[in-house]
Amino acid sequence: MTFLWIFAALVFGAVVSAEKQQGDVIPGCGETAVKPKEREYGRIIDVDSCETRVLKARKRLFPASCTKFCPRINKTLPYGIPCLKFINKGFLLERADKSWRKSWNTCHIGWCHGDECEIDDSFYPVKCKVPHDRKNRSE
Repeated sequence: MTFLWIFAALVFGAVVSAEKQQGDVIPGCGETAVKPKEREYGRIIDVDSCETRVLKARKRLFPASCTKFCPRINKTLPYGIPCLKFINKGFLLERADKSWRKSWNTCHIGWCHGDECEIDDSFYPVKCKVPHDRKNRSE
């Protein structure tokens, strides 16, 4: 009789622990999704597999880095090319519509000097956007 009670207690304990492991949610479905890291520039890859990092302002693409990253050797962009330097998330202007502010960022206009984007203090900060990555297959 004692053996029967011990056996019943073990079976009851196994059933209770199995219910706790199963839980309310199917594994993998109730977990919060990991948010991808926010990008600070878009990438354009050309026919030579060189990557140029860009930002979009005033309906134009500007280099975000004065270096062109190629598989074998990195190339420096020519001196004096206008570039954008990413400053922070959200544009500086205050707006009632918060959804507008989420899509735009703040950048400073500068000029390529070697492999650095030198900020020009005579320009005001501009609103800029991170464009989608793309492949430019034209020569």
